[in-house]
This record gives sequence, structure tokens and C-alpha cells, in this order.
Amino acid sequence: MRDGSTNGPAAEEAVGRRIAQARKLRGLTQQQLADRVPCSKSLITQVERGHKPATQALITAVARTLRIELGELTGQPYRDPGTREDRIHERVPQLRRALLSWDLPDEDVPPPPTEQLRADVRRASALGRQARYIQLGEMLPGLLEELTRAVHASEGARRDELFGLLSEAYTGVTAIAYTLGYFDLRGLAMDRVAWAAQASQDPLRVARTQWQRSTLFLATATYDKGLILLDRIRREVGEDLGRLTAAELSVYGAAHLRSAIFAARAADRQTAFDHIEHAREAARVLGQDANHYGLRTQMREAETTSLLHRWALTSTSAGIGHF
Repeated sequence: MRDGSTNGPAAEEAVGRRIAQARKLRGLTQQQLADRVPCSKSLITQVERGHKPATQALITAVARTLRIELGELTGQPYRDPGTREDRIHERVPQLRRALLSWDLPDEDVPPPPTEQLRADVRRASALGRQARYIQLGEMLPGLLEELTRAVHASEGARRDELFGLLSEAYTGVTAIAYTLGYFDLRGLAMDRVAWAAQASQDPLRVARTQWQRSTLFLATATYDKGLILLDRIRREVGEDLGRLTAAELSVYGAAHLRSAIFAARAADRQTAFDHIEHAREAARVLGQDANHYGLRTQMREAETTSLLHRWALTSTSAGIGHF
């Protein structure tokens, strides 16, 4: 087995050796590293000697403490473009384990501060928008474990916020699963997105989750059901634009843009154009660049998106159903 593998005793020993090397390069004792992670010195000792596997949560915490990339500890950096797809696939078992362990937090390492988790989720969302799935796949398993531990260790408003962050992080798994064709994993991730959104006590996050759910109807060509779902989202958010908050306008506009796609696929050209106009109006009322719930809305992009949608609806040689 090669040294960079993520499974088996040889891999566990390799990760332990890398942790020890990185620690020593920074002039830290095992106790000093344990204090900064924080965790027990015994855990660090056992991992470095290969007597105990390093969990993704510990690897993430050590990498953050030592200010190094995760790949330096796992032995799987992102540098070889020839194996790009393989590197994404290698993360799937870890992502699957993270989804299955939603109620079994790793208690060896305490969660990082909420502000750190906010920043990490923002970074993960940015990686997803940029389709940088190798980096996202490297980051998500540890982040999901940290968020799971934080959720179970919190209560009240802080717990609600953390559930919202967890829901957004789960969304990254759906993107990777869809890209790689793991549709069972995508279904499981969608369930986790919805569960965490409901637990966040945030109606708009739930609406955003339903917006994401609509892609399942798109994939199965069930256009009528998708349009019904998106119409329900808009009604629940509210349709009086003058009374909607900035976040509500983002969700409202996103629902109209996706409805345009559904209507186009259903060969209903006029309805598709109507939805595009509603989305443009929502962007105009919003009046500023925004990124609510990962629904990135920019004024100039809204104009461009409208023109692109119009072009796609009018230039399809075989008919609107191909859009």
C-alpha cells in the first residue's frame, strides 16, 4: 500500500509520522501540541506511534494548529493534475462516514470556536462555487466532524446557528456527489441538509433547502412537481417585494430563476420569460451584491444571467425543451 493511502494500518502509521515531523519542525513537544489542539498528550503519543488511528477531526485540528495544509498530513496534496478525478473519488468514503456519523460526535477533541467554524464554512462555500472539488473534498470530512461536535456541545441560539452552518456544509457534499455520479450519496446528503436546516429554526434556510431539493425533479424530468415546489417556496417567503428583507429577496429571486429553467424544459417559453423578469426585479429591489445562504446575488451578474437565460431560451435549435 502506498504511503499516501487513507486506509489501513500503514496509512495510520504514515499520518502519525507526518504529525510528528510537522510538530518537531515547529519545535513543539507532544504536550505543547496537545495543549494547543487541545486534546490529551496520550492521544498525540498513540497517533504518532501508529497505535491509534488519527480521526479526521484530529488531523484537521492539528493542521490548523500547525498552520499547514491537510495534505501535508494525509500525504494527498492537490498537485498532480493527472490524477485529479482519482483524488476527488478518494474522499468519498470519508464523506460517507461523516454523513453516517451525524449523531456520533468524536469526543476526543473539543470543537473550535464558532467564529472559526463560520470562516471555514464560508471558505467551503466559496470552493463549491468555484467547483474546486479536490480542495472541498479534502476540507469537508474534518469540517463536518467539527460542526457535528459543536452542535452536540451547544444549546440555544448558538446551537441554532451551528445547525445552519452544518446544513450549508452538507450542501458541499451534494455538489461533489452529483459531480461524481454518486446519486445514493447525494440523496443521503440532501437528507442531512434538510435535517440540519429544520434544526436551525430558520425558515429561510429551510426554503433554501427546498430550492436545492428542486434539482432532483429537474434530474428526473418531473417539471410540473418542480414548479409546484418552487411556487410554494415563493409563497412562503412572500411576494410583496417591498416588504421582503435582503435575504428573502435572494431566496425569492433564486426560486424564480430556477422556475425559468423548469418552464423552459417543459417547453413553456412565455412562463420561462416571466420568471426571468421577476428575478430581475428582485435583483433590482435588492440593490446590492449579496450572498445569503450560499445564493450569491450580484447586480451585474443578475443582468448577465437574465441575458444568458434569454439567449438560451431563444437559440435552442431543437426547441426550448433542451434548455
